[in-house]
Amino acid sequence: MEDKETSTENPAGSQEQKGPHQAILRLMTKLFGKPYLSFGLILFFGLVVLTEFAYRLMNQPSVYWLDHSQGLKDSQFLFGYGPWVALGIYLVYILIMGAVLSLLNRSPALVVWCAAVYVPLNTFSRLLPVCGSGVFKIFPDLYCNIYQSIVLLVIGLILGFALVGNLLQVEASESRMAGRGWLKTKLGLSVLGASMIGVWFLLLAVGIFYSARIPTTGWQPVQVVHSPSPRYEMMVAYDSGRDKTVLFGGVVETSGGNWSKTAETWEWSGKDWTQIRTEISPPARSRGAMAYDKTRGMVILFGGWNDLGKSLGDTWGWDGNTWTKFCSSCNPPPRGCFDMFYDPSRKQVVLYGGCDDNGNFYNDAWEWNGVDWDRIDQTDSPLISGAPLIYDPQNQRAVGFLAGFPTGTWIWDDQGWSKLTSPSEPPGRANAALSFNPMSGQILMFGGQNDKGKSLYNDTWLLNDTTWSEVKSGLQPPGRWGHVVFFDPSRGKFMLFGGFGRSALNDMWEFTFPGSK
Repeated sequence: MEDKETSTENPAGSQEQKGPHQAILRLMTKLFGKPYLSFGLILFFGLVVLTEFAYRLMNQPSVYWLDHSQGLKDSQFLFGYGPWVALGIYLVYILIMGAVLSLLNRSPALVVWCAAVYVPLNTFSRLLPVCGSGVFKIFPDLYCNIYQSIVLLVIGLILGFALVGNLLQVEASESRMAGRGWLKTKLGLSVLGASMIGVWFLLLAVGIFYSARIPTTGWQPVQVVHSPSPRYEMMVAYDSGRDKTVLFGGVVETSGGNWSKTAETWEWSGKDWTQIRTEISPPARSRGAMAYDKTRGMVILFGGWNDLGKSLGDTWGWDGNTWTKFCSSCNPPPRGCFDMFYDPSRKQVVLYGGCDDNGNFYNDAWEWNGVDWDRIDQTDSPLISGAPLIYDPQNQRAVGFLAGFPTGTWIWDDQGWSKLTSPSEPPGRANAALSFNPMSGQILMFGGQNDKGKSLYNDTWLLNDTTWSEVKSGLQPPGRWGHVVFFDPSRGKFMLFGGFGRSALNDMWEFTFPGSK
């Protein structure tokens, strides 16, 4: 009896053991058994992902092709490692997802396929080629919203056509596929379909090649052997007697992520930077100003801010070999964020505006006679602090672009101060940079911060007499503030150096006018 009872219990135990195995088998069949997703849908997924890759790449600005860490328009950090690395990661992703889609049963595979295809397709609605902000905005917000809806509709239609074309068709049997060629039997593609895929890849390659072209006019990067370290708020002046551009000071990053002022002196020869080491030097500073005194053949430096946040009021002269400190009792009140320029009609270096560490803003003007400073009488003078001011010798006037109140373009000549009326004018900004071209009489302005200081400009504007015009350069330096722009007669071009964007910069650019060499 015991043997019988034992024998009757074993079948029940056997069934209990088989039950879970059968459930797992059924689940595995539902997940990985036939029918499988058609190859056409898997191929469609790969094409969509590669198209999204190409579209993101074509949306990058031209500067990206010179420095992959600059100018990224979207959050795809993969492109920061370069297009080839990004392409490799995209291909690995396609292979992994393709294997998953080909192994899964059609039902779960369709769910995964829809999600996997929609994500890259949605890029076309988020990176619209005609909508943006600032200088990239072409159409108003209403049109952009409508355009985005149209893109989403097209995405839906593409998904619908792909599903209808691949799921509702009756798969031909192996016997019917015999003799139809390798494309049809192995890949399920017709000659026409394969040709269209080839043409599509060719169009993507042409688009990437066209977007990667480096323009020959406008802004161009300058590669130098030696360069000052990344910095901003430095001072610069062109020494026409020695054909050198002198740069002094600025804010640099020290060890441990700290920032401090520097007292370095550098000179630009038109080809490379050279650091000049002297026994005597002005104290470290930023936000001062320099101008070349043609009458006395010396670069004059005044004021700025030291590491303690105190405004300085000392005057120094640089003759190409030695820094000389001038009298300390004949100077204007200490200040920073002001401007200096040489006025050929006065034959003096002129100082204007600024503010001090007590929050006082100035609208006074002073001139340097080689021995001391004399105050210049003027009326209705605007406050200028953190705004560029340069001298236009052809029209015998000073030109400034103010960010606060009053804002806009202001002129200072024999008649006093007046606001320039122009058909168009750059958006209001602070901490931009201006420079004058003595060959063409044009004034160039680049960069700066918006009124609230939360975003940066990287647009370029030219002032011809009384008219501003924006210059659309195919290659634009990244947005920044605290940079310097100066004209280099030896190259016949405007030069841009340094500033602060996402971090301190030490890149150098030159601006080439169309038709010039």
